[in-house]
Amino acid sequence: MKKITLLLFAIFTFSLGFSQGQDCTNPIVIGALPYNTTDDTSNYGNNYAAADRPALGGEQVANGTGSDSYLNGDDAVYSFTPAADGVFSFELSGTPSDWISFWLFEGCPFTSIVGRHTATSGTTRSLPNLNLTAGTTYYVVISTWPAPQSTAYTLDVTEVVPAVPNCDASLTTTTSVPIAGDISWIAATGSPAVTSYDLTVGSTSGASDVLATTDVGNVLTYNLGALPYSTTYYVNLVPKNGIGPATGCTEQTFVTAPAPPANDDCAAAVGLIVNTDFACGTVASSTLAGATASAEDAAACSGTENDDVWFSFMATTSSHRISLLNIAGSPTDLYHSLWEGSCGGLTLVSGSCSDGNTSNPSGLTSGNTYFVRVNSWSSNSGATSTFDICIGTPPPPPANDDCSGAIALIPGATFASNPIDGTVASATSGTEPAAGCGADGPGVWYSVVVPADGNITIETGPDAATGDTGFDSLIEAFSGTCGALTSIECDDDDSTGLFSILELTGLTPNSTIFIRVWESGGNDDEPFSISAYNASLSVEDNKIDGFAIYPNPVNDILRFDAIDAIGSISIYNLLGQEVLRTQPKVSNTEVDMTSLPTGMYVVKVQVGEQLGSYRIIKE
Repeated sequence: MKKITLLLFAIFTFSLGFSQGQDCTNPIVIGALPYNTTDDTSNYGNNYAAADRPALGGEQVANGTGSDSYLNGDDAVYSFTPAADGVFSFELSGTPSDWISFWLFEGCPFTSIVGRHTATSGTTRSLPNLNLTAGTTYYVVISTWPAPQSTAYTLDVTEVVPAVPNCDASLTTTTSVPIAGDISWIAATGSPAVTSYDLTVGSTSGASDVLATTDVGNVLTYNLGALPYSTTYYVNLVPKNGIGPATGCTEQTFVTAPAPPANDDCAAAVGLIVNTDFACGTVASSTLAGATASAEDAAACSGTENDDVWFSFMATTSSHRISLLNIAGSPTDLYHSLWEGSCGGLTLVSGSCSDGNTSNPSGLTSGNTYFVRVNSWSSNSGATSTFDICIGTPPPPPANDDCSGAIALIPGATFASNPIDGTVASATSGTEPAAGCGADGPGVWYSVVVPADGNITIETGPDAATGDTGFDSLIEAFSGTCGALTSIECDDDDSTGLFSILELTGLTPNSTIFIRVWESGGNDDEPFSISAYNASLSVEDNKIDGFAIYPNPVNDILRFDAIDAIGSISIYNLLGQEVLRTQPKVSNTEVDMTSLPTGMYVVKVQVGEQLGSYRIIKE
C-alpha cells in the first residue's frame, strides 16, 4: 500500500512541473549548429510576465523598445550553451506582422539581456553576431505583447565563422566634397567587428601622393587637409579586424566642390541689362554650383540661402519683371527675392519673395539699384543648377489707365453689338477709388451715355482677338465726374465663367457713367472685351437728329454736318483703340483720314446732349 501511495504522489508531483520549452528550468535544448525549428508559442503556454524581464542596458543588440509587456503572451524557451567562445546569430522568421518579441537572456531566472528585438510589425526578428562565452547557458525566448496571445515562428541559430571584414565601407559623399578635406564613410560589416581602416588617397588611380597607406584607427572620418576645387581623388579604403584586412576592395573616387561663382556674395553681384519689354532678348547665364551662404538675412524668405548668388540692376520704372529661364541641373526648384540698399545692410522689397520663376515687383524707384538673390529651395549641398535670368520692363500704361482717359462705349441692343477689346496689362492703381467688391487690382476705365429709358447693362467677356476666357474680371460703375465719383454698383463673377455683369436701372437718361474694370487681385493681365447694351435700343437709336457723315466709304476727307455745334468727334478702330479725336465746336467740319490704314472704324459724335455712333469704311 505504501508503494502505491508513493507512486501516485510522484506522478502528481511531475504533473505540476513544466513541460519542455515552457520555462528556463526545462528549456528545449539547441544542439548541433546550424539549428532550425518551426513551432508555435501556443504549444507552451504563458509562463512569464513583465516582471521577469531584467533591466535594460548593456545589450549587444538592442532593437525596438524592449518593453517588458512583450513577455505577457505565450512563451517558447530554448537554451544554448556554446562549447567554445564564438560569434553566433539567432534569427526568427515566419511570424505574423504583429507585436512579437525575440530575446536572448543569461541566467535562470533571467539576470541580464544579451540581445533583444521587439517590434509591432514585420515577420522577422534578428539577433545577429552575438559574442557568447563557452560554458555559459543562454536562453532564447519568443513571446508577444497580447494581442496576439501567441505566434507561429521559425527559429534559426548559426555560428558565424570568423573572417576578415567585408569591403563595404563606401564614401558617404563623392561629389562637391568640401575643400577643407574632410571625408567620411559608412562602417564596414563583418564578424569579428572592424577594428581599424587602412586609408590611401592619390591624385591618380592607384597613387598614394595625397596620403600614403595609413592605419587611421576605428573611425569613420578623416581630414586630408586643404584640397583644391573641382579635383578628382582616388581612395583605397580597407577595413581590418582581428583576422586581418579585407581583400579585393575596389578603389573609390570623390570630387571636391567647384569654386564659388563670381557672384557668390552681394558685393560681387552681376550687373544685369534691363530689357525694354518682357521678351527677355538679353539674359545673363549663371549657376548655383559651388555657391555658399551669404551674410545677408537668411530668414526673410523661404527656401534655403546656403547656395545663393547675386545680381543687380538699375530700375527704369516703378515695376519690373524678374524671370528665371532655362533651368537645368539639380535642384530645379529655385527661389528668388529682390533687395534694396547697400550690401551688408540690404532690405527686402516687400512682397518680392518668389518660389515661382517669374515675379513682378512693384513700388520701385526709377534710378535706384536693386539686388536679386537666387537660391535653391533645397538645404542640401552640391547644387548643380544652371539658369538664365532676365529683367523685363512692362509696356506703358494703357490710354484708359485713368478715369480722365476713359474709352467711350457705344450702347447697342446686345453684347455683340459694340464690344471693345481691352487689357489691364501695365495698368496702375493711380488715384482710383477703393474697390467696391472682390480683391482690388490696377484697372482701366470706360464711359457710356445712359440711354433714354435710364437702363444700361455693362458686361465683360472673351476678347474678339483671341477668345481668351481666363480673365477674372470685376467691374464697378460710377456716377459723377473723374475725381468725384460715387459708386453705383459692383460685380465680380455674375456673368459667364469668371466674367462680370452690371444690369443698371433707374439712371438719369443721357448722363455719363464711368466703368472701372480690373482683375481679381491684380495678378493677371489676360485680354477681355467689354460691351454696353440695352435690349430696347436699335441701330437707329444711336443716330443724331439732323446729322450727316459722308462719304462712306471714304478715301481721305470725311465730312460732318449737324444742325448744332459738334462738341466732339472720336474715331476708334475695331480693337477699341482711339485713333483720332477732335473738338470742332462748329456745325460743319471735316477730318483727314489719309493716315489711317484701310478697314472699318467706329465714329462717335457728340452734338449737344446727343451721342451718335457710325460705322465707316476707310479705303
